[in-house]
Amino acid sequence: MEGQYEQYMNSGGDIDLRCSVPRVTKPPDYILWYHGKKVINYSVRSGVQVFTNRKKKSSRLLIKNAGVADSGNYTCVPSNAKAASVIVHVIQEETPAAIQRGSGESLSANLPNLMCLVVVSLIRFSCF
Repeated sequence: MEGQYEQYMNSGGDIDLRCSVPRVTKPPDYILWYHGKKVINYSVRSGVQVFTNRKKKSSRLLIKNAGVADSGNYTCVPSNAKAASVIVHVIQEETPAAIQRGSGESLSANLPNLMCLVVVSLIRFSCF
């Protein structure tokens, strides 16, 4: 992949990663998500959901109430295209002002496959 993408967010927010492979001729048979070198196992941690739409050739990984342990490299691996990755840093705020706000920020990133331009954006809401 060209370049390394890193995103920072506060703990308590949602990690919302989206991967699309629009330039493949056939929809992927599957799209796997990895955290580090391990395939994401939905039964290990509550609040983790994956939504895959084969017709739109896309997948979304949503992790609710992210904590420091959710930091790391996230990779989207379609069955018929190259992978795309982003490194997520979840930061535990310890300042009194941050605690009083009580709101975590949400991270939303689009991970297009390398068959098209790789662009990762930090936005609160996004549509495929």
